[in-house]
Amino acid sequence: MFFVIQLVFWKDGDRLGNRTEDIILDSWERCPVARFPPSRRRRSQPESVHGYTDRLWPYSQITAGVLVLNGGHGGNLSDTVEFNTPEGRTCLFI
Repeated sequence: MFFVIQLVFWKDGDRLGNRTEDIILDSWERCPVARFPPSRRRRSQPESVHGYTDRLWPYSQITAGVLVLNGGHGGNLSDTVEFNTPEGRTCLFI
């Protein structure tokens, strides 16, 4: 099984004209084996996730967020960020 996040982005003021980019991550184990008893289970820091898209509009103000796809269903959109892209070919690495 694999883990997929979806980058959702749109030009300022055009939420209905959004674009998406699916980012497939490493395999994910649905029911990991517990190595520690429940009272001693370690909590780990969330790992950084990196993705890439080259589908941005040049010279635009863009809003972007991320959602998690689980079994074909999308979760809630994360808090969004706004940024401006320069002229020419533009890409985003998160």
